[in-house]
Amino acid sequence: MLRLSYTLLRLWHQQRLDEVLSYYTKRETITTPEMVIGSGWDHLVNESVKKNNCLPDEFGGLKLNKPSVQQKLEIKLDDETELVGVPDIIDTGDEIVYEIKTGVTPANTFLSSKQIEIYALLCQLKQITIRQIRVFRYNPYQRKYDWAMRWNTDNLACEAHDYIFDVAPDIRKYLTENEVKV
Repeated sequence: MLRLSYTLLRLWHQQRLDEVLSYYTKRETITTPEMVIGSGWDHLVNESVKKNNCLPDEFGGLKLNKPSVQQKLEIKLDDETELVGVPDIIDTGDEIVYEIKTGVTPANTFLSSKQIEIYALLCQLKQITIRQIRVFRYNPYQRKYDWAMRWNTDNLACEAHDYIFDVAPDIRKYLTENEVKV
């Protein structure tokens, strides 16, 4: 069974093939200094949402309705392929997925990411109604946040589906050629 995630698909798209193997076989964890900083902020956001049902002040302090954090979504797409994703926050009360980012890249840049499409597909297949996907980004260097929103349409999930089934055969072939069991 080929188990796909946004991270694996992104590594594949960027042709970081050694990292595809390492990530898929869990031989080593891919970590950058930016990821370490982001993990600290991710923890802060998770705790704020769990305790107070709101984003921390650094991310605007937005009150959430019925949030869950880091909910793992897994779905079998066909007999040979699984898709897994972990949205930062799913607010089923307001029907919004929140993706939290840190760094200098503006929030609206992430709206065209395959990650957004994959979350739309996972929610659709898990029958979680989502109207919007919002990206909140905090820039710790300037101590400012911004956010951007994309409406969830059927097309969003279709884009993810088509992309996955376009690249999955090549990923499966590459892993098999490198003696990785899929």
